[in-house]
Amino acid sequence: MPQIRFQPQGPTDYWTEPSNFTPGLVLWRDTDKETQGMLSADRIQYYVDACGMIDPFDPKNLQPASYDLTLGAICQVEGETRLLTPDNPVLEIPPNSIAFVSMRERLVLPHYIAARFNLRIFFIYQGLLLGTGPQVDPGFRGVLSCPLHNITNSAIRIQLGEPFATIDFEKTSGFSGEAERICDATNSEELLYTKKMELLGVGGFRHRLYAGKRWPQPVLGYHPGKNTVSSSVAALSKGVRHFRRMIKWGAVAGAVVAVLGILLPLGYYMHEIVDIGQVAVGDMGQVKDSVRQLQSAQREAPTWEQYRELKARLDRVEKSLRGKESEPVGREGMSEKQPQESGGK
Repeated sequence: MPQIRFQPQGPTDYWTEPSNFTPGLVLWRDTDKETQGMLSADRIQYYVDACGMIDPFDPKNLQPASYDLTLGAICQVEGETRLLTPDNPVLEIPPNSIAFVSMRERLVLPHYIAARFNLRIFFIYQGLLLGTGPQVDPGFRGVLSCPLHNITNSAIRIQLGEPFATIDFEKTSGFSGEAERICDATNSEELLYTKKMELLGVGGFRHRLYAGKRWPQPVLGYHPGKNTVSSSVAALSKGVRHFRRMIKWGAVAGAVVAVLGILLPLGYYMHEIVDIGQVAVGDMGQVKDSVRQLQSAQREAPTWEQYRELKARLDRVEKSLRGKESEPVGREGMSEKQPQESGGK
């Protein structure tokens, strides 16, 4: 069987329909009906030769029951579309972010072969997730694209043309009954689609032909780029970092307030005490008692209510002492307003 070879295309149009592509009969007439289930390596290469199922095809990327897909040129990171080139071949996916990427290979799936793809285990261990491997319906043609989610706090790098995903292929139950007879008698896919309502299989139920978009532009064909898609993990990470900063600065502010709450009132009260001492040096007992209470309050980390109560007591002491100072004192140590004892004449 001659191998199907499509014309090579550049990085800006590698996803478009090849100029020499012609749907062959093998796309709806299975020439290997005995094979069912997942395709092994020899069957994958058989359909590559028969209908160009994978293009470009590199035997080095062929695995026992799958094929390794490589990174294509078109990608989108944080809402910005990028084109990887040999001069700029590295895609860097930032921490906690989502990137949309494309595969380099074009797929041409027959109407009886489905495919599933997922990340290579190497990148999963690095913290890159694609989620569950999406199914590619029979009849799909074009370049695949998908979102990649970096759930780590470090950037992950992938190079242009580097294998990063794996795809496997599986036969469907195929056309049967009246549908099979119609397929065997139809010589063009265009005609087959005009008879799609007549493709009746088991139990008289109708087969379905692929009705999705073919040869879509990868990434941009699905995601218009109008909105920046971000990761919920990124928002959570930012929230955690913000919360940690709030806790950090809250603790610092709390410590400052606590220190000021002790030092500022104490400084004020010490000023008051010195002022009182200057006014009433002779009555140091009450002043010393107040100082002892302040020192005790400092050790016990008093509250503002305790400070206010203590301040009120100091105010009463000051008022009392200033009242004593304002009364003139005689030679006998008695107030002149104090009545003298009667005696004498």
